[in-house]
Amino acid sequence: MTIPPSQTLYCNNLNDRIPKEELKRSLYLLFSQYGPIMDIVCTKVPRMRGQGFIVFKDTHTATAAMRACSRINFLDKELRISYAKAKSDTVARADGSYSQKKKRERKEKQKEKERERERLKQKRKEGEVHFTPKIKEKSDK
Repeated sequence: MTIPPSQTLYCNNLNDRIPKEELKRSLYLLFSQYGPIMDIVCTKVPRMRGQGFIVFKDTHTATAAMRACSRINFLDKELRISYAKAKSDTVARADGSYSQKKKRERKEKQKEKERERERLKQKRKEGEVHFTPKIKEKSDK
């Protein structure tokens, strides 16, 4: 499967012993010489450890950076670069096609439910809402 060129580069085999902010700064210094960078995403969660995304202003600069930096020794490890499979959120926001992902939607609903529970707890404490327990009725059989 060939991934089409995009503004976002996916980098892996990054040194995961480097602090996140220092890693972002180092990636910025390495890639900014090829063109304007919109965003750099690096996380330290176990699933994404050693990986990062560099979002360029356009595809041409991303391609130039990928060709120049692929397989170089970066922070004591060989840097592997490819185009990202999906459009980054930064690019989607810029071109107006951004929509929340399903996982985010579920998290938002969950947060809203939690906020509602907290409001009800607070009202109960203040005496505004009275709690009435549900009573199960036994069915005749």
